[in-house]
Amino acid sequence: MKKSIKIVSVLVVIVVAFSVLGLTYLNKVFAVDNPRWTKFYEEEEGIVDGIYLGSSAAYDFWMPTRAYEKEGFCIYNLGTTVQPLCIEKYLIEEALSHQTNLKVIIIELRNLVRIEKDDMEGYIRLATDNMTLKTKRIEAIDTALAYYKNVGADINYNKWGYYYPALRAVHFKNYNITLKDLMLDPGTAVFKGYNKNKGDGVTELDSPEIYEGTEPLSKEQEAMLLDLLEYCKGLDQKVIFVSAPFNPVNMQRDKLGEMNAACRMCEESGFTTLNFNLEPLRSRLNMNWKTDYYDRGHANIYGAQKYTDCLIEILSEEVEFSDHRNKPGYESWDVEADRLNQFLKDIEKK
Repeated sequence: MKKSIKIVSVLVVIVVAFSVLGLTYLNKVFAVDNPRWTKFYEEEEGIVDGIYLGSSAAYDFWMPTRAYEKEGFCIYNLGTTVQPLCIEKYLIEEALSHQTNLKVIIIELRNLVRIEKDDMEGYIRLATDNMTLKTKRIEAIDTALAYYKNVGADINYNKWGYYYPALRAVHFKNYNITLKDLMLDPGTAVFKGYNKNKGDGVTELDSPEIYEGTEPLSKEQEAMLLDLLEYCKGLDQKVIFVSAPFNPVNMQRDKLGEMNAACRMCEESGFTTLNFNLEPLRSRLNMNWKTDYYDRGHANIYGAQKYTDCLIEILSEEVEFSDHRNKPGYESWDVEADRLNQFLKDIEKK
């Protein structure tokens, strides 16, 4: 009997071990690979001065290597497509676990006023699949699902499919479509997070009317932002909130108004807040709506240069940075800067 129990026990241990190892391997296979975060993890401790979080309004506007070339500071772009604003604090914790000496954290507010919400499954995973802090990852997933359930989003709420990407094939609503939509160009693994896709595209837009009014945020939006602001007050880093300029369809003043209201909340909480949809920042930025965008909400390569140059000036006034140019440990920043410059030259040849 004792021998039988020992044999069964050993077999159980073997089966469990293989199951866990198999699930771990499958999780890596099925996880949505986010090259921005993957490359960020490769940065040596103490190299990065700051991070830039947010949706595509982050990675289509901010060019980290351009700031490095011009002023010598390193602010990594950690934007992900439709990044849920409700989980920013967990992404900040994730970033701080790898770079403890950050000086500044920049948060793009665009996704606060995003209209669509029923396609958030893949975007939640894109932001959380590669997180290394497992406890924070679970908290981020739980928070995101609670928020979108609260606002009535039609998505899958089975948490296990988010906790374990290997189960996604079974539980992921619109699985094939979402994976196709979220496949990132290998180019996003370079340039320290800047997105060069459609970089030379131009969409001719009329200059949008400036709208200075405010529209009330929903109770869910307001609660989400207040929670983030309260969290940021406890950080040692300087936190800056931004809204890159966008051109809403049919002058959706409610979205511009909501953004104005959100920026006002950030300002009233004591944070530096840069709303590029309003004066005087709009004129200082001087975007050309006929040549600097590839759609209504995203800058092309020319607009990104303007935005980055303007923000570099402001950041230099707000934060005291060291000049890392030509210093040991920053060779990869030089390499990516050269790559981006070559890309710009190729665009000019076209």
